[in-house]
Amino acid sequence: MNQGIPAEKLLLNPYGIESSLFKPVVPPLQHGPFTKEHQLKVLVVAGLTPRKGSRFLLEICHHLLSDPRIYFTLVGTLDPPYCFRPSELPSNLVIQTPRTHDALVNLYQQHHVCLLPSVEEGFGRVLIEAAGCGLTLLATSSTCIVDLLRHSPDFGYLLPHHNIADALQLLKNLIEAQLPLCHPEPQLLDYYTRAAYGRRAVKLLEPRLLAKS
Repeated sequence: MNQGIPAEKLLLNPYGIESSLFKPVVPPLQHGPFTKEHQLKVLVVAGLTPRKGSRFLLEICHHLLSDPRIYFTLVGTLDPPYCFRPSELPSNLVIQTPRTHDALVNLYQQHHVCLLPSVEEGFGRVLIEAAGCGLTLLATSSTCIVDLLRHSPDFGYLLPHHNIADALQLLKNLIEAQLPLCHPEPQLLDYYTRAAYGRRAVKLLEPRLLAKS
């Protein structure tokens, strides 16, 4: 638009998820404060690559290596494999192979927090999936969390870019229950369902297609 492209040529339609699939576990996971026996479980659904903010993630994990109250699970690939050496990976970060979105549901439901420290992101649909499963979102402003937080603070917390001290304090506050875990009401996600995405697509495209005919 800054280069003179007409605004009406820009069609904005956020991704949708299958709301019947991504839903909270019953009964809900126990809240904090967290302990060695009852750990805060943090899930990262992203490849271990600089674009996804993995340097920042590894720094967070290394700083929390001696804290038994929290552990991290990453679902993704080491991509490209020369970006990170095995010796750089901390022991409190468990890496699992990628899986389909459908197969992620059980994993979402076993965790408390979905962390996405991306440097850049097209959207970050995994955050919508995680929110649908009742997780607290913790993500940088490069993701869709900015849009979600405009709807409601119940989605989670904004993760500061490259500010390790603030990120660690935020996680510590979650561990010690100084900040609450967030559980967005299902209706807050109505805008991000697959059905709503389809309705918006029709509404956006129909007048343009009819005009051409």
